[in-house]
Amino acid sequence: MPLSNDRYGKILLVLCLVTCRILLWNPGDASCGVHRVACVGNSITYGLGLKNREASSYPARLGEKLGKGWEVRNFGISGAAMLRQSMFSYWNTGAVDQVEIFNPDFVIIMLGTNDALPHNWRFKEHFVRDYKAMIEHFKAMPRRPAIIVCLPVPVFVPEDSLFRYNLEEEVIPGIRRVADETGSGLIDLFGPFSGRHDLFPDRIHPGDQGADIIAEKVCSKVKQFIHIK
Repeated sequence: MPLSNDRYGKILLVLCLVTCRILLWNPGDASCGVHRVACVGNSITYGLGLKNREASSYPARLGEKLGKGWEVRNFGISGAAMLRQSMFSYWNTGAVDQVEIFNPDFVIIMLGTNDALPHNWRFKEHFVRDYKAMIEHFKAMPRRPAIIVCLPVPVFVPEDSLFRYNLEEEVIPGIRRVADETGSGLIDLFGPFSGRHDLFPDRIHPGDQGADIIAEKVCSKVKQFIHIK
């Protein structure tokens, strides 16, 4: 029996709605039960020095702690710094583009340690500007992710080291300022590790236990934010 115009119109409407739903559906969409977390950082995020970084890096441990319904991806780049003019800027690694493709709900940023190196910190007047620019860049992604920035862990080098001074006296206050001015979440990873050189086999990178502690603190902050989002 031929379809009436009214019935034909209803069928077309249903088909259009189904088609739109298919086109707009994202496997990482929070409405489908999956939250994506992008971990941006340097070798500490990457997991340098760990025997099995795929399982023991802080992003890997974070994924286990968050559990079902979460996808955590490691975007750590060894040696990377925030400063655009640094010798090895995170901006120039291609990782920023990869984070965009991942399209996360949360971005965790842990950069600044390599910026404190004297050859990079000579461009320190641009640190806050470049950090804020990265945050704004990530905020503009389709899912409008929550941004959480981390104060770097300590470096257990001589106290009179310029590297250590730069980190403690200038980089960390700069990151606090960035968090405040951008309304980003802030995780203090410096204080909890102060004096805990036993957790840093090479004095710079945390071992398995240290990575697990970082993951626990990030997990706690992300869970706070999930209620806000």
